[in-house]
Amino acid sequence: MLRPGELEIAQSVPPPGCSIEAAQQYTRWLATHHYENFNVASWLLPKELHQHFYNLYAYCRWADDLGDEVPDPQRALGLLDWWEQELDACYEGRPSHPVFVALRQTIVAKDIPRQPFADLLKAFRQDQIVQRYSTWDSVLDYCVYSANPVGRLVLYLCGYHDEPRQKLSDATCTCRAARRQRRRHRLGPFFRQLHCADERFNRAYARAL
Repeated sequence: MLRPGELEIAQSVPPPGCSIEAAQQYTRWLATHHYENFNVASWLLPKELHQHFYNLYAYCRWADDLGDEVPDPQRALGLLDWWEQELDACYEGRPSHPVFVALRQTIVAKDIPRQPFADLLKAFRQDQIVQRYSTWDSVLDYCVYSANPVGRLVLYLCGYHDEPRQKLSDATCTCRAARRQRRRHRLGPFFRQLHCADERFNRAYARAL
C-alpha cells in the first residue's frame, strides 16, 4: 500500500472505490497534465477512444512511477506487487483503486487480456534488479516485457486482436526500445551490432507492409 506523499501522482487521486465518473476524470487529468514528450490522445485519434487511452496511460504511468520514483528498490518491488494485486482484483470484477475503476471499463469494452499488463510489471521489477545489459539477447528479452506489451495494448484499444499485427507491433516496439537503451548507455559491447539489427527490423517492417 502506498504511503501518504510517497508518489507525486497520488496527490490528486480520488479515494478507493470511487465512482466511475471520478475515476475517469482522474485518468483524463493525469494523461493531459503529466509531462510527456508525446500526446497521449492525438486529435487524429477517434474521440470515442480518448478515454480508453487515458485509462491505459494512467495504468502505465502509475506502474512506471512505482518503479522509477521510489528510491528504495525493495520498496519499489513491494509496491509493484501491490499494483499487481490491484490488477488481479480488477480482472476479478472488484476494482478498488481509481485507476483500475476506470481501466475496468476499458478492459471489458475492448476485451483486453491480463497478460500485457502483467508483462509490464515484470519489466519494472527487472529494472530494480538489473542495471546493465551486456548481450543483444538480454536486451531483446527485456523488450518483450518493457516495450512489446504497450504496442499490443494499443492494438487492443483499436479493436485488433490478430497475431500478424501483434508480431509487427512487437518488432516495431523492440526496435524503438533498443534504440532508446543505446541512447541511455545501458548496453554493453554490442553497440556496433545495433545498426545492423535495426536494419533487419526495418526490412521486416517493410515486407509486412
